[in-house]
Amino acid sequence: MEHTKLPWLALVENLGHGHYGKIKLVTQRHIRESLPAIGEIASPHDAEFIVRACNAHEDLLAICEDATTAIYDAMHAGNLSRNYHDDVMDKIEAAIKKARGE
Repeated sequence: MEHTKLPWLALVENLGHGHYGKIKLVTQRHIRESLPAIGEIASPHDAEFIVRACNAHEDLLAICEDATTAIYDAMHAGNLSRNYHDDVMDKIEAAIKKARGE
């Protein structure tokens, strides 16, 4: 199942005096075609966090995947210690799995 295409936006209904109404997660297509929101969030801060994370997801995953290759190659060329390699690779591979939902 594919997620809604990026980028996502947060539309915040500002009621004034620090109060917010509905906060909708949408795309430009949702706005253009008057489609229902992807979802609604109670906090503008949570909505901004979700939008940033979702919009950065593919770039972060790609750089982690590229980094694994570069670190592996550097270690085998003798430019990295095995301990550094193992520690960093474990963290990157865990992040990739988390990002993929594995």
